[in-house]
Amino acid sequence: MVVSKHGRYRFQIGMGTASLLQRGLSMADALAVSTKLKEDRAAAKEISTSELESRLQQLLEQWPGVDISGTPAAIGILRPGERTEVLWGG
Repeated sequence: MVVSKHGRYRFQIGMGTASLLQRGLSMADALAVSTKLKEDRAAAKEISTSELESRLQQLLEQWPGVDISGTPAAIGILRPGERTEVLWGG
């Protein structure tokens, strides 16, 4: 489970993939990175959004063929009137 200021949430590969697409990754890379992140965190009972973001940044920096320079560091989606982090849980 991901613990955020909004509560506790299960990991959602689709939300992660959509956010990575917004950062400019291809569909194949976005889905693969999101899936890898879920697999890496499967054993963790809880993880904070900041810890999840840190691991995601590490994955992106090491992912073959993915250039994240010039893309926003924060993963997020916009909702009317607010900026909200993508909520992933495991």
